[in-house]
Amino acid sequence: MPNSEVKLDFEPYDCTPGDAFDAYEERLFNNLTSTDDRGYSLADHVLGIDEGGPAGPAMPGGAAGPKAIAARRKRQRSSYGVMVRHLAGGTAGDHITHLKQNHFQDGRAAWLYLEQMCRTAPTLIQLRKLDQAWDNISLLHDIGVNESSVQQLTVRIGATNARRPAANRKTRSQCAERLLECIFDCSKHFSEQALVEYNAAASSSMR
Repeated sequence: MPNSEVKLDFEPYDCTPGDAFDAYEERLFNNLTSTDDRGYSLADHVLGIDEGGPAGPAMPGGAAGPKAIAARRKRQRSSYGVMVRHLAGGTAGDHITHLKQNHFQDGRAAWLYLEQMCRTAPTLIQLRKLDQAWDNISLLHDIGVNESSVQQLTVRIGATNARRPAANRKTRSQCAERLLECIFDCSKHFSEQALVEYNAAASSSMR
């Protein structure tokens, strides 16, 4: 169980598979941003893109080698600690026991285990809901018209896309197209409304 003295900035994850894991992943990685003097963050280690990681650069040789190894070992321990501190309730205790026995102080290995056990593939119904949320983005209704409307709309589109499973996310081109569609729809709404008001005013003046 997590140390009761550790103050968390969000509710611990109880290891329930499904959408709850996606929320845990987002919050966890926002807590793995600290960077060491080698230039790598804890998140880089968990993702395997740090120095010595499976998708990162190789460990340097010579005098720099021991320092790089020590830094990576620290990333392993620190990321593991953050990950475990954010688990509590439900079946989290069983998972923590497994992690301690099999992946103790190895952040990346612990993350791969949690992904395997708790991440679930989206169902067709969930994908339809995500598609509906994407199609329902509206500049007028979600953001409103102000001096930073386009910037806020861009953020909304990016956040909506980020909530989709990685394999089902829209491309940058599709995000740009959605932005233009929303702007066009908003402009069309105002032009149509102006035409209605213009026609009403013209009709009244002819009476």
